[in-house]
Amino acid sequence: MRFPKSLAAALVLGVMFCAGSRGLAHAGGPWIYVSPRPDAVLVSPSATIVLRSGAPIAGDSLSERLFRVSGAASGVHAGQVRLAGDGETIVFDPLLPFAPDEAVRVSVAEGIGAESGQVLGGIDFTFTTWPAEPGAEGQPPEPAASGPWSAPALSSASGLLTLPADFPGLTVTVPASNTAEGYLFLDNLGFGQTYTLILDNSGEPVYYQRMTPSRQILDFKRQPNGLLTYFDALVGLFYGMDSTYT
Repeated sequence: MRFPKSLAAALVLGVMFCAGSRGLAHAGGPWIYVSPRPDAVLVSPSATIVLRSGAPIAGDSLSERLFRVSGAASGVHAGQVRLAGDGETIVFDPLLPFAPDEAVRVSVAEGIGAESGQVLGGIDFTFTTWPAEPGAEGQPPEPAASGPWSAPALSSASGLLTLPADFPGLTVTVPASNTAEGYLFLDNLGFGQTYTLILDNSGEPVYYQRMTPSRQILDFKRQPNGLLTYFDALVGLFYGMDSTYT
């Protein structure tokens, strides 16, 4: 498992919290959030395809015919298209999982409409699923860890990757390049609802935890012995997280 060498990696990424926005911004025409991330690797074969527009979607404009999802090994995937509860997020649920270690191409044709009457442009991107792991079907390959800590699984990673409505908006202003090994440990005190966050070098969440609004969380980090800690400024105490990340 990769571990952070320095909090300075967060500055290299230029991750900025934007109060009031949702999701992780990606280049993709009208789509402010795309999952799996274009060109992502080690994606679950059971992943869904998620697009968020940032504007209310006209539900009657959605059609499976606008989506073409094809795996290099598994072929064309039929699926169901639905509008999530926020009215802005479109979900394509493949009827069958993708094959391990295959490139998947997603093509969404122009034709989805916003409630404003605007016709949204299409998008075309690829991602790659994780390799098969003998004896661990359905699980990602686990890299070797140098300590007692390993990254927790994001609770929604095996299915829909729609983030909570109050999840802090993230914008990567400087893409990672030659950064140190490891994940980014962050908190967003002062920018909307407080979360503790573990992000990869592209700014995608590996883990997140919503904290109660009354708590003032700072300095979320991994200690040299592997313990995850944070400081609650309201009570003036440091806390260590147990194996359930609480």
